[in-house]
Amino acid sequence: IWWWLALALFEINLWLPVVGPALVVSTVGGLSLSQQLGRQNRWLQQLTVSLRRRHGSTLVLPGAESAPAADSPQLTQEVAQLVELTQLLGRSQAIQAAIARSLPMGLVAAAADGTVWFTNPLAAEWLELAAGDNLNTSALADWFDAGNWAALWERVGQGQPVPTQVRQRGDLPASSRWYELRLEPLVADTNPLADWPQGAIVLIEDITYRQHIETELRRLNESLEDQVQVRTRQLEQLNLSLHEQIAERQQAQNQLAYEALHDALTGLPNRRQFLSHLSAQLAQPEGDLFAVLFLDCDRFKLVNDSFGHWVGDELLKRVATIVQECVRPTDVVARFGGDEFTVLLTTLDQVEDAIAVAQRIRQQFAQPLTIQEHQLFTNTSIGIVIGGPQYQHPDELLRDADTAMYQAKVNGLGHALFEPGMHLDVRRSLQIETSLRLALERQEFQLHYQPIVNLATQQLIGCEALLRWLHPERGLLLPGEFLTIAESSGLLLPIGSWALQAACSQMQRWRRRNLISPEVMVSVNLSTTQFLQPNLIAIVDAALAESGLPPANLKLEITETVVMENPTQVVQMIQTLRDRGIRLSIDDFGTGYSSLGYLQQLPVDILKIDRSFIADIHQSSQQYGIVEAIIRLAAHLNIQVIAEGIELFPQLQSLAQLGCEFGQGHLFARPLSVSQFSQYLRREGGGMGR
Repeated sequence: IWWWLALALFEINLWLPVVGPALVVSTVGGLSLSQQLGRQNRWLQQLTVSLRRRHGSTLVLPGAESAPAADSPQLTQEVAQLVELTQLLGRSQAIQAAIARSLPMGLVAAAADGTVWFTNPLAAEWLELAAGDNLNTSALADWFDAGNWAALWERVGQGQPVPTQVRQRGDLPASSRWYELRLEPLVADTNPLADWPQGAIVLIEDITYRQHIETELRRLNESLEDQVQVRTRQLEQLNLSLHEQIAERQQAQNQLAYEALHDALTGLPNRRQFLSHLSAQLAQPEGDLFAVLFLDCDRFKLVNDSFGHWVGDELLKRVATIVQECVRPTDVVARFGGDEFTVLLTTLDQVEDAIAVAQRIRQQFAQPLTIQEHQLFTNTSIGIVIGGPQYQHPDELLRDADTAMYQAKVNGLGHALFEPGMHLDVRRSLQIETSLRLALERQEFQLHYQPIVNLATQQLIGCEALLRWLHPERGLLLPGEFLTIAESSGLLLPIGSWALQAACSQMQRWRRRNLISPEVMVSVNLSTTQFLQPNLIAIVDAALAESGLPPANLKLEITETVVMENPTQVVQMIQTLRDRGIRLSIDDFGTGYSSLGYLQQLPVDILKIDRSFIADIHQSSQQYGIVEAIIRLAAHLNIQVIAEGIELFPQLQSLAQLGCEFGQGHLFARPLSVSQFSQYLRREGGGMGR
């Protein structure tokens, strides 16, 4: 606003009237024209004055030609008007001078050649200027480069507008000041007096404070922008972090949801998801044939205990993979828990399709699995149940599938299709299991002994300890009636340990009583579970130590299945036992399918030919040839041979023709109780000759 106020001062009659040499206007004492006229008492000299009134009109005083007399009324009136006008101009000038002094800026009026017409106090102070000085040589010109100042003033002289200029004065930043300059040209349309020469008004304002404020505002603005950028980056980072957290949380939720429905080890659906699939299947309209398979890994606990949990876990993964490869993508395979798996077979054409899947699964386990340099033979017992309207709940299907699986394990067939009567068989098996758990405590187990003789001399060379269970209600039970249940229930190991201890103790008692020859051995059968248990050596050592029986009088019998379960471990175990003086025999030889390849690597002492090859040896050339091949193979490997199941004299004759040295069977003696075998020893001489 100060800029415009300062300019307005020169729009409101700021300029003093310009008169000829005969007229002098005083800005303080008023008009002295009347006094001069009174003294000289002559006509006014030629005078033409152009006075600009507030309203912009011009008063013209007449020249000498028309000048009235000094004492004429016309002159008196004109002089009075001139005096009045001069007084008005004086008051106006006084007011304008006061305003100019009070302006918070410097004000300079100068001619086009730089001559200073007017300065207010601030301009005089800042620029050290006075009226009559020249701007071109003043301090103001020093504020610019010579070329810049000349260019600016040239524009002023041409009446062209000049941009606002900002200059800093002072050598030290702390004491320097900032000034803003405006040069406003005075041209004909803004010049108060038309005949006055062109010039300019220079307005100088100290803007140091404003500059500091603007600088501070810029700094604050820049700081704010920096903070905004920092905050924006923080928000972007926070937003990114938030998105990452949301993604991680979503991933965690998805993972939790996945883990809630899947087995962590195999990645298969778990029990919960399988039950959901079963529920959905049961909710389908009747008409689609479906089946549920319940699988249990045979001897998994033995593998887990013998080789460690890592091998056991790998075995479960292999089982999961094999089962998945045997079914369609539309079927559902789940790990139900432990070593149990379930399969939902949907949209079957016939019941036989489910049986075919079970057979295909078992066939895949015919070959050994290599896990961490261990060759493992494993298989599964599979129960099959066919869905139908009689089933309303998934648990009912699983119950019957489990029942069928249990039946498959007991009967040794590998798989079984559920039938309603199986519940009775399972109930009977459970009763047997319950009784088995009490049998050891009640000392209901017995060992019967069957002689092993030299076929040529009929002399006793050993005996085989055979387990029997004297059931309080069902009487004497053979191993086939309870050993499978004992193995599935985990009771086989304690029963087997008892049998080994009892056989060693009884043989040592007969030895001490001189009822048996010192060279006679007692044979004890070890199942796969027993032979592969990690602490077998400790159990055997304990049995020998407690009984006092020499290791040379103990022979352990294992089947081909044991050999093929893990040939490497079996070879190491057999060698460890032989190093102790214990002899090893392969029982039921010839019924396996792969042991011939390992036979030359096994440090065994005896092969026992299975009774199935002896039954028709006297009337079947094929069986005769098989037995002959076994005997020749054993002789080539320096291994003794014992023929099992000799019941007829023609069988004995055929074996004698083939050069078989030893045998056992009903032809010589049935399995005998301890007391009966003691009598047998007394009667036959106990292998010491008659």
